[in-house]
Amino acid sequence: MKEYDTENNYIDRNHDLLEENKSRLYKLNGIENINKKNETGMELANNSSGKTAENNSSGQRRQTLHRWWIVLPVIVVSMTVASTDPILMNDLMIRRYRLEYGVTNMSSPASETACNADASQNDSTLLEKATKVQKAVSRLNILMAGVGALPAVLTYVILGANCDRIGRKPLILLPCIGRIIRFIILLSLVELNLGDIWFIISTVIDGLFGSNSVLLLGAIAYITDCTTDSQRSRAMVLEEAAVALTRIFPLLGLGFWLQKHGYTLPMSVLLGLNVAALIYTILLQPESHGDNHQNIIQVFKRLADIRLSPIRGTYRVFLIKRPGYDQRRIILLTLAQIGLFIVLFGFASIHPLYLYGKPLCFDVLALAILTSAQFSLMIIISIVLSVWKNPFTNSSLLPFIGIFLYIIHLILFGLAQKTWFLYVAVFIGCLFFIVMAVLRSRLTILVNDTEFALVFIATGIVESIGSYVVGIVANAIYAATIDVYPGIIFFILAAIAIIPLLITGYLLAWPLWRRIRRIPSERVEEDVRRSPMDVEMNTDSPVFETKLL
Repeated sequence: MKEYDTENNYIDRNHDLLEENKSRLYKLNGIENINKKNETGMELANNSSGKTAENNSSGQRRQTLHRWWIVLPVIVVSMTVASTDPILMNDLMIRRYRLEYGVTNMSSPASETACNADASQNDSTLLEKATKVQKAVSRLNILMAGVGALPAVLTYVILGANCDRIGRKPLILLPCIGRIIRFIILLSLVELNLGDIWFIISTVIDGLFGSNSVLLLGAIAYITDCTTDSQRSRAMVLEEAAVALTRIFPLLGLGFWLQKHGYTLPMSVLLGLNVAALIYTILLQPESHGDNHQNIIQVFKRLADIRLSPIRGTYRVFLIKRPGYDQRRIILLTLAQIGLFIVLFGFASIHPLYLYGKPLCFDVLALAILTSAQFSLMIIISIVLSVWKNPFTNSSLLPFIGIFLYIIHLILFGLAQKTWFLYVAVFIGCLFFIVMAVLRSRLTILVNDTEFALVFIATGIVESIGSYVVGIVANAIYAATIDVYPGIIFFILAAIAIIPLLITGYLLAWPLWRRIRRIPSERVEEDVRRSPMDVEMNTDSPVFETKLL
């Protein structure tokens, strides 16, 4: 009995010491409910660090956690521009070069492609000119990407590395300003029939202000600030579903409009959306990291706090020793995302131009319908997964399946000779963008709250470079192989996608293998710990029964 009391007293003393240490930690840091996984140890939007009362802090945290969606309107506007801009620019450049090479005339509808024209007239000279149009657009894409890559990458690295220093709002505001300037230039180009150099200038300015990649970095960091580990996968999937809407209705509207009209109204709408996003961010969106009571001038003054020293931390974050196998998982997840970004940007840079050519002969409406079908399927899957059990969306099984299906999607795209074949490919590959959201979510769970931006810079650099450099390579391959077989580029992208497939397969199989190996060893250790009396009690020996009697 004394031993029992002594043990209880010992446990009580340890419990008192633990509670005392916790209370000291609360007072020092001004936060509540600290746990081992730091699930809620991030700075939440508008969270007052001076409050130490548990009820007030918990209520404020619950209120803040539901506000991650405040950034969604800006994301929707940004992705509306990002999804319509390539198709709009592709159609505009093809039409300008058709006029230059004499494939069509000014009275032709904007949606008529060179492919349609040569099919109707069956002229070998016209067919040769149509191929020249495809190659000319490809060369202009290469030139735009080559000139715009450097400013975009530098801006992304500098702003991304200082994301925790300057806050999230500057990363959302600057790209909106850059796009406003870009569409003013493009509107002038259309109305005044300016030269191709203005395509390049608009691309450089967009890159200098960070473009879509910086805005998405700020938005993802914002969502991460305002969600816990258990909420993040669902929030990311719902964010992807909202983004998917921007690839349906705007594209369909653009396709129908360009059937009979020109480019002035679509560009004016995109300009107005960016102005609205800028005003919304300034007036309505709170800062989730840092002081939330700053006016717009103070927000931009924070840009003076930018330093080059945090850039060194972009690679050190991968060298930090972490518990278990977290360091390995972070590196592998980052490599998987990099590989997928290369595939995605290669596909996006060549996909519209490829469909406009032979043998598919798409126009802008047919392209919009195909893309809308893909993202409609993605929305349905996102809704299903958002109400599914978290273990499935948080596991490596979903990314593995999604990447494998996307490889099949790329192969089918390269083989397609008929339109229905493309719809089969789209149906198979619609899970891909959800895979990207799940990988991002898993990565945020493995790092500390001060490392989110640093980890995403690695993938973001590839994202910035990918939209330019990978576009250059993809367009160069397409221009070189268009006379042999236009779909070769998709087979190359499918081969590259095997690398992230193997990485996610390893992340899926490794825990299962460790679990299988651990079960026999645990049984052996349990047998060793068991006393002879325990072994005897677990047997149905008559000798044991005799002893009890």
